[in-house]
Amino acid sequence: MAGLLTDPYVRHNRDGTLSSTPADYATRVCSVVAPIRGTRVDFDQLSEIDGRVWARLTLHGVNLEVGSSMSITWLSEYRIVGDQIAETWSMHQTDLDWNGGES
Repeated sequence: MAGLLTDPYVRHNRDGTLSSTPADYATRVCSVVAPIRGTRVDFDQLSEIDGRVWARLTLHGVNLEVGSSMSITWLSEYRIVGDQIAETWSMHQTDLDWNGGES
């Protein structure tokens, strides 16, 4: 994530606000997705206005801890500074199918 995120990078989600270095955030993301294999990330929607990017993403994969397929849908707003992500507001929901079964 070096070069993609500012230092510090700030993330807001349902668990609160986290300010971290890009390296610390990369370690956190890797630990969260470690049990997921066969992943595919779909950008379902993407918009940009005045240095803000809004995205709806869906991650599909297999959760090795429970042995079943899964999906996680995110709604995120990204504040861009220069060419890096400085801050994110994000929420996610598992097994949400907003595409009506379409991929």
